[in-house]
Amino acid sequence: MLLEGHDLERQTIFDLLSIKEVLLELKNRIIQSPAGPLVKILAQIARIDVLDTSIKEIATEAIQPSVRAKAFRCIFEGRNTWITGRKWVWTDKRYGEGRLEPIIGERKLVTEWPLFENIQIASQDRSSIVRRVAGEFLIRNRKSLGMDGLTLAKKLAMDSSIAVAEQGRFVLDRAET
Repeated sequence: MLLEGHDLERQTIFDLLSIKEVLLELKNRIIQSPAGPLVKILAQIARIDVLDTSIKEIATEAIQPSVRAKAFRCIFEGRNTWITGRKWVWTDKRYGEGRLEPIIGERKLVTEWPLFENIQIASQDRSSIVRRVAGEFLIRNRKSLGMDGLTLAKKLAMDSSIAVAEQGRFVLDRAET
């Protein structure tokens, strides 16, 4: 099969990622780099399963909070998502108005992790961005987490971040009704 343009470039990158030393160096850079578009890089690399076994390490050790948040989101959802392109959607054809909407690709993760344990780890992160992801998934799974979820919600309700505290209070309010 002949590949053209971007497909050939993408395949070349994926071939490089199959080299263990290259993958290890890239994973270390994702974890250790304090700046750069690492969330986008992580999302693109996670199109294939080369980092599935390292995603929890990235979630807990990456320097950039947005990278940790993306990794935890992948863990909680059991999948990775990325933008494959954009399509034009008309909002009002009479006036020629519209917007570009993202086209989302996704891939299931090969490995599974215990949900509550990971929500607990993410809820203790030093960044409110990561704690908000934990709160979001606590809300989504509040019924299945039972009393453990309520205990965690009480901790989140006292969080220094207003958004995270609201998520904790939301779970507690829904438990009372």
